[in-house]
Amino acid sequence: MIEKQVKISEIKRNHANPRVIRDEKYTKLMNSLLVFPKMLQARPIVVDKQMVVLGGNMRLKALQEIATFDNDELFARLQKINEWKIRFLSTAKILCQWLDFYLYNVESIK
Repeated sequence: MIEKQVKISEIKRNHANPRVIRDEKYTKLMNSLLVFPKMLQARPIVVDKQMVVLGGNMRLKALQEIATFDNDELFARLQKINEWKIRFLSTAKILCQWLDFYLYNVESIK
């Protein structure tokens, strides 16, 4: 297998691929590509000799859509993702504190 970096425009989606993700899962995929683009190095899009996707059809579709964003839309999406992460982390912190308290009390009862 040969690895090389190519332009998104050179890759063709595989229309014979029956797998499709929609709505929330598709948005999550796009967000993960925006937040952690290095994941594409860990899980690259695999193509055949004609540059048709063998693996990564939905990642390609998401990247093609991201490529159409103007700066304002890209910034707004990244800001929204960041706000979600902050809310999630604060909720996770509260949950961890509660679990620590709960587990400590359960252990002290034994």
